[in-house]
Amino acid sequence: MVTKLTRITELAKQRPRVKLQTLIHAIDEESLKAAHSALSTGKAVGVDAVRKEKYGEQQCCESILKS
Repeated sequence: MVTKLTRITELAKQRPRVKLQTLIHAIDEESLKAAHSALSTGKAVGVDAVRKEKYGEQQCCESILKS
């Protein structure tokens, strides 16, 4: 299955000089959860001083989707 972000990556590699203008349409709750799950545990805290384990997948999606 090809995700929207995978497709954008492929297009960017095929046409490296083309500037991508808007990518927000490719970010949805599913892609946020996948990105959060792919993060390694036990790494440095984020800009909000919260580790992945404490933040949790649900809070991650809720706080970003509210923005």
